Amino acid sequence: MQLTEHRNERQLFVRKADASSVTVIDRVYTRSLLLNPDRVIEDFPARRVEDFDAPAIDKVLSLEPDVVLLGTGERITF
Repeated sequence: MQLTEHRNERQLFVRKADASSVTVIDRVYTRSLLLNPDRVIEDFPARRVEDFDAPAIDKVLSLEPDVVLLGTGERITF
């Protein structure tokens, strides 16, 4: 059976992520951001887990995500 990936050309996706950056399609981001399939919100104010307060959580939830993936850097933080 042959499998073929059909990617929506208008949809944003993460190409690469490491402890200091994330690459969305071909653009590298080194600051906090929010990403959904059609939009990048740059310079999200929460830079560390400790920075997540009610307004930051509200901003994330305003995008109505099914899943929230939080990159915490070199060390995993729960």
